Amino acid sequence: MLLVIGMFVFWFIGGPRIVLEEILATRLQAPVNLQANPRFYWGKQQLQVTLQGLRIGTQAQPRLQLRRLMLSLLWRPLLTGHVKIQQIFLDQPSVYGPWPASPGSAASSANMHVSLPGDIQIRDGSLRWSGLAGHVLQLSDVQASFPRSGAGTATGRWFWNQHAGQGRLQMGIHSTSGLSLRNLQLLVGTRQVPDALRLQMPRLEIQDKVLQIPALQVHWRGNHEQRMECSLEDLQAQPGLQKIAMHSATVQAGSDFHIRVDNARFSWAQWTGQTSYVVSAEHLPELAKKWGLSWPKLTNPKVPRYFKMSGKLIWKNPRFDWTIRHGLLDSSPWSGNITGTWQPLEIHLDLKMQRLDLGAYLPASKPGPGAVLPRLPATWPITGSLQIGQLIWGKIRAEDVLIRSRKP
Repeated sequence: MLLVIGMFVFWFIGGPRIVLEEILATRLQAPVNLQANPRFYWGKQQLQVTLQGLRIGTQAQPRLQLRRLMLSLLWRPLLTGHVKIQQIFLDQPSVYGPWPASPGSAASSANMHVSLPGDIQIRDGSLRWSGLAGHVLQLSDVQASFPRSGAGTATGRWFWNQHAGQGRLQMGIHSTSGLSLRNLQLLVGTRQVPDALRLQMPRLEIQDKVLQIPALQVHWRGNHEQRMECSLEDLQAQPGLQKIAMHSATVQAGSDFHIRVDNARFSWAQWTGQTSYVVSAEHLPELAKKWGLSWPKLTNPKVPRYFKMSGKLIWKNPRFDWTIRHGLLDSSPWSGNITGTWQPLEIHLDLKMQRLDLGAYLPASKPGPGAVLPRLPATWPITGSLQIGQLIWGKIRAEDVLIRSRKP
């Protein structure tokens, strides 16, 4: 009788809620709050656990809030001490980010093991993530269904940087010891452009701590005839080791800009990496205006008409080594090396150019003793040399010109 009375009092004063809050707070390393005791419903094969008013984080700065969380567990494995989740239902979840890094997060990511614990359903979800490229990303009215194996879908509304629209995600899911996605398609639209962003991924695998994407295509359209297409091949990421590698990637902006990188390697833990590249652009002033970029006032507003360079880029924080094997500025070939550091900013040049018509960029100076080059700024972080085979500037003609910049 005393045992029954004790259990009744323990339940009445919210004992299960307090114990569960302490267990979750220890596991998540964050404050946890529940509005009521958990509820249990026994079925023939399943045990359903319902948590009302779950909040992770403080009331002033919550990380996650849910009106209701429902877990369906197979109760027979529970008798042997195993937890096997069949279904997770999230009612009005609200996520707030970014989350602060917790101690040991790097070690836990190194031992990541990604798979869906069970079928997941989300009703009326929302997200608010601040500091994303200087703005706040908001998602609302999120409805999602992700089965452990089968067709998964998610829809919702988004708002970012004074732009808003709707989005839809669909894919085939297979989750066992790892996570495998097939035919992933993401469509994001704005009020003006219903298909502003389209992402297609035939396959994504997360297995043995490695994320693999054999191919990916992204298409983007803006309001003012702006178009961009991105694609990549054979991407492999190791989040635990903070490394990423890919065979190739291309970016095409309209018909005037193209960039391709090959055999790229990058480590964001040490900020090191290397890649081969090819960059080409036509009608640069018009291209900058089309994309809303600033462009200096030049004597000829249509130059440069064509620009191309290819080579290799290697960086190891804070140093970089930029090699230009083949370059072309309009009809003039150029090549060389650009090395230095970006913190503090120090750039060293060793460039060679076959021919340069400076009159297309700067007003021609009168020949004679009064002819001077434009003054450099007081703070000039560039040193090195520029060799020009033939320099044309108004009536000035010069050959084998060597321009040097030394430290003050």
